[in-house]
Amino acid sequence: MASEQEYAYLDLLDRKLDAKQQAACCRTENTIVAAGAGSGKTQVLATRFAWLVMSEGVPVSQILTLTFTRKAAAEMYERIYQTLSFFAGNEATPTRERERARQAVADFSESHIQTLDSYRSSVVRQAANRYGIRPDFASADSTIDIQLLALQFVLQKLGKADG
Repeated sequence: MASEQEYAYLDLLDRKLDAKQQAACCRTENTIVAAGAGSGKTQVLATRFAWLVMSEGVPVSQILTLTFTRKAAAEMYERIYQTLSFFAGNEATPTRERERARQAVADFSESHIQTLDSYRSSVVRQAANRYGIRPDFASADSTIDIQLLALQFVLQKLGKADG
């Protein structure tokens, strides 16, 4: 991890991150943040998103943020947008990071902040024709067992099932 001075701009936030939270934010590897209610998960994820954009130069369209519920996804969307907007409008933010935050705010409609279920559905829709599923399927449709169809497809490709 880089020195604390390198990311000193993170201390501009009202909610300061402790050492463990900052370590989760300031890393390039895929990261899962799991903790109890009220522990600061949303702040850590919002700050991590901003850090990826501002310090690593990752476009918002290349960051995937997943949560369990629609309510959590909506809160995450709002908090990330607010965090980026804060840095974009704060003159104390270093110039390069501020410009990247401004670009991220402008491009924020391209962000991928969604529930696990909606992400799964979007992945299945993209490959629906490979599984013999109509792209406009409904996840709750009891006539379609996606897992069984996917398994049948894989087994057919491996030559272990009749077509």
